[in-house]
Amino acid sequence: MKKIIFYSIFLIFHVNLFADVIKVTAVEYCPYICIPEKNNGLKGLNNEVLIEIYKKFGHKLAFEFMPWQRAVNELERGSYDLTPLVEANQYSNITLSKNVFIKYKISCFTRKNTPWSFKGVKSIGNLRIGVQNGFDYSSIHPEFDKYIKNETEKKSGKVSIISGEDATEKIIKMILADRLDFICDNEGVIMHFINTEKLQKKLKQAGVLNLDINYVGFSIKSKKAAEYKKIFDDNIIEFKKSDKYKKLLSKYGIEDPDINEKN
Repeated sequence: MKKIIFYSIFLIFHVNLFADVIKVTAVEYCPYICIPEKNNGLKGLNNEVLIEIYKKFGHKLAFEFMPWQRAVNELERGSYDLTPLVEANQYSNITLSKNVFIKYKISCFTRKNTPWSFKGVKSIGNLRIGVQNGFDYSSIHPEFDKYIKNETEKKSGKVSIISGEDATEKIIKMILADRLDFICDNEGVIMHFINTEKLQKKLKQAGVLNLDINYVGFSIKSKKAAEYKKIFDDNIIEFKKSDKYKKLLSKYGIEDPDINEKN
């Protein structure tokens, strides 16, 4: 009996001895990535999944929220270990998880009384769009991405690049004030804001660009990037099969296309 107790204490001590505090940088993207202080203690789907996966190995996560472009710069610099959401083929100093973390729709939203819906780049006409600084559409809709970059370079006034942790919220408020006409971003994030602020009568969904595929991004300058990446890739598929994951999806009102396809 004493040997069992001693061995158990040894295991606990061993795990704690080699436990890390993994530094995570992220932009607020609720309900996927939430700032608890602003959202009644909610951490967000992606953050909760990461916490569950890494705590099995004794690791804790320390989150710091900042504007997206700054988060990317800090991650590439090696100031942080990982970020919970990043698309493929965007950043040279960020290595991606082998397995997909989450997929979601990128949809356009405009004022309720605007008789418009996205049906290709030509349908935009003279409408004004707000884009979060650092947001890249190249893997989602290449033609749309080219349009955004061309109009930004020409300074035509059709594209406004908005910075800050709350860039999406700023853009939506500018749309409501008739300073912009539409936004194309994560449908779940925008719907979360619409529902939270009770804007259902003021904003509407106006077409879908495509499905966005996201991974966990690890800094290649992090000494333990390979280890953290392996832990995620070795555990995410199994975790997505669990009841705990289904409860988290329900908690945040999120649909995971991978789960729906398998069911």
